[in-house]
Amino acid sequence: MVVIAALVAGLLCDGCSGAGVPAVPGELTELQTAANDHLTAVMLVKRWFAVLYGAEGSASQSCTPGYRPLPPEPGDPPGSQRYRGVMSDCTIVLVLFRPDGSGQQTLRFSRERTAHVYWGAPRTEGRWQRRRMREVAWDGAQLHYEQGLNLGSAVAEQYERGTAELPSGEGMGFDHHRTTAHDRLDLTLADGSVLAVGVPLRLVPRFAPSYSRGGTGTFRSSLGGQQTFHVWGAAQGGWQQWEFTGAGGINGRFVLATGLSGSGRIDKSGALLGALRWTEEGSGTLEPIGSGAADAVPSAAARAFEIDAWIGNIAALGPMPMW
Repeated sequence: MVVIAALVAGLLCDGCSGAGVPAVPGELTELQTAANDHLTAVMLVKRWFAVLYGAEGSASQSCTPGYRPLPPEPGDPPGSQRYRGVMSDCTIVLVLFRPDGSGQQTLRFSRERTAHVYWGAPRTEGRWQRRRMREVAWDGAQLHYEQGLNLGSAVAEQYERGTAELPSGEGMGFDHHRTTAHDRLDLTLADGSVLAVGVPLRLVPRFAPSYSRGGTGTFRSSLGGQQTFHVWGAAQGGWQQWEFTGAGGINGRFVLATGLSGSGRIDKSGALLGALRWTEEGSGTLEPIGSGAADAVPSAAARAFEIDAWIGNIAALGPMPMW
């Protein structure tokens, strides 16, 4: 408890000459709203970064990757090809390629967790090749989207645009645009809130964020509150810092830890209003100056949509390599 108290005191006084000014009732409302909106943005970014990039260095390498052809099954169109693959984390991949370019694959992560990916035949429209995709996780959650690839692009321009849907039927719209140098993601939640974030990329050899250049974005809540944010870190050290700027001179500065948990301070026009810390799961504690601590939580729409909990290794958004 002494260590925690010292940490909070350090956060409150970091970069300020005094102990801060107690917030008036209106400022307390602004502070609570800013903290909740910030945690909503953090959890959305965390969950979709898990989909787009996975966790660097965390995958098991206990299996030798490879694949082998399988015999056709009854009902396969003539000319179809089947394969069985093993990924380096021991995920089993069963793939069917049909002559028209459509296909499907089953990913067996474990005895309890199996996912399916289905893709339609590609169609060419100018320089773009497009196809419809569907991914179904073990608990019934699904992605429905269109995937596009610019065949004439020197930077491998591509996109995925559609809806992620929970077993309950609640959906989230997403629009992901990627080149070899940059990712752009736009999300629309069921409550009408919107998040947009752009991230510079590096190839290592797969797509990964450039932490030192950082990601920038905006979040607009269902009530109309808006924040701009910047998240960054050391070149190889992951995400380490998050700052946001909101309406009315509200600003937040935070240090990030494991799983995008974090802690830091919120100011208004240069005056300290309070400290905020939160866990990996998004459970937060707000400590206003001159007032008792309060809970800070992401929006209900964001809490319901724990997309990284079910999407698993379907991080490639589309037909996966078998290793």
